[in-house]
Amino acid sequence: MHLTNTLALLVLAGTGLGFRVSTYSDTNCQTLNGDVNVYDNTCATGHATFQSVTVTAYGAHRQRAAFYSANACDATSPWIDYYADGGSDKFLKGRCISLPFPIHALGSRSV
Repeated sequence: MHLTNTLALLVLAGTGLGFRVSTYSDTNCQTLNGDVNVYDNTCATGHATFQSVTVTAYGAHRQRAAFYSANACDATSPWIDYYADGGSDKFLKGRCISLPFPIHALGSRSV
């Protein structure tokens, strides 16, 4: 019983963390800005503007990682998104992703 409870807690803890990316000020992942953790179903702002990322951790099942040109997670401004749960052929751990415009906010949402 104790093992079952421990495993359930680990599964829930892993899905609540969200995705994590390293951000870069250039388009080819050369000039590191820092790391950003985006909790599932939240918006992250207040970090340095960036133009490329490398994925360091995936989000929960059916989460989308969205990157916004606005200073908020505002879908009326230019934005792009990917599946953040490891199911994307582009949003993969360790791969440099060049974004089409400078990014000011990033978010995670369930689909």
